[in-house]
Amino acid sequence: MPTKHRTWSVAAQIAVVTVGYYLVSRAGLLFAIPPADVTPIWPASGIAVAAVLRLGWIVSPGIWLAATAVALGSGNPLWVAATIGGGNTLEPLLAAWLVRRAIGGNDPLERGWDAVKFWALAGWVSSAVGATVGVAPLCLAGLVPAGACFDHWWTWWLGDVGGVVLVAPLLLTWNRPTDLRWTPGRIAEAGALALGLVVVCQIVFGGWIRDTLVQPLPYLIVPLLVWSAFRFSQWETTVVMAVAAGLAVWGTIRGVGPFRGETVHEALLLLQSFINVTAVTGLAMTALVAEHRGSVRALRQSRDELEQRVRERTADLVRANTALQTDIAERSRLAQERERLLRELQVALANVKTLTGLLPICASCKRIRNDQGYWDQVETYIAKRSDAKFTHGTCPECARRLYPGLFDADSAGTDL
Repeated sequence: MPTKHRTWSVAAQIAVVTVGYYLVSRAGLLFAIPPADVTPIWPASGIAVAAVLRLGWIVSPGIWLAATAVALGSGNPLWVAATIGGGNTLEPLLAAWLVRRAIGGNDPLERGWDAVKFWALAGWVSSAVGATVGVAPLCLAGLVPAGACFDHWWTWWLGDVGGVVLVAPLLLTWNRPTDLRWTPGRIAEAGALALGLVVVCQIVFGGWIRDTLVQPLPYLIVPLLVWSAFRFSQWETTVVMAVAAGLAVWGTIRGVGPFRGETVHEALLLLQSFINVTAVTGLAMTALVAEHRGSVRALRQSRDELEQRVRERTADLVRANTALQTDIAERSRLAQERERLLRELQVALANVKTLTGLLPICASCKRIRNDQGYWDQVETYIAKRSDAKFTHGTCPECARRLYPGLFDADSAGTDL
């Protein structure tokens, strides 16, 4: 069951990429240069690069099918259309491979230097390969004059580069997690940025002022990119770049603005160069800001983790100190108890009197010689050297012997 579900999921992804690539390609052909319908504006290349980077090479058949169908719809022979489709498919595959080789598994727009690599590899290098493979069959089939092959290649390459640096970042960042909170103040600021963007684009590209005055003004877009990059997320900044590019194309097609040539196509080529430079600047700037925000976020996380560890360690130390204090108190109590018992034992020992050694006793009168050489009665000697006390009486034998008249022969055992 999971395998079947995954199959349907992959099929849906290929279908979405195919339809999206085809529709955007047909829109791009509105600016095509006859006779080979090479266009200086080709956002479909950005869709292809973003699709392969996000979904993998599995969507490449859909890209080839859509690109081939578009080429066939322009009146090209089947083999020419298939070759153009192959070039348009090879371009995002090569871009994804180069970017992953250079950056690894990281987000290509997460760090400033990675964004520059993305622009150089996915924008310049892979677009050059796609333009070469796309223009070559047109020239070989005689659809493009030999002297115009390089001009067509240059137009194709600029269009692909513009699509990659404008559209691919827009798709790669649209659902990226962000710390941005849309508070009322932030919403008002976004509205002010949008209003400023429209006003500046109308001034520069919309014909609000004379053409002679707008020549030095195209780069008024850059402060708006800086504003967006520092105050909003990468996706909002890529939206600003895309909207500015769209308004610039619209004004240039109408023949107003600083980029004018003998034909609309020449003007669009000039505009595309400006858009590419501005987009790359904005792309690198947003990546640097995102990298800075990521560093700050990582530092805050490390700080929070360190504070948590300090709190846990402090709690452990408090528990250990409490246990130590309890142990010390218990040891002190036991020591006091031991001292008390020792004192009681010493008092008890002090009150204990014992008789040891040889006692010199008279064999006749039973007196004992003391340490001074005098002879004491047995009871006197023992009383001086112990706590024993004596009571006097007469045993039955002595009583009969001493008082024979008072005792009968059978009255033994009575004491007097």
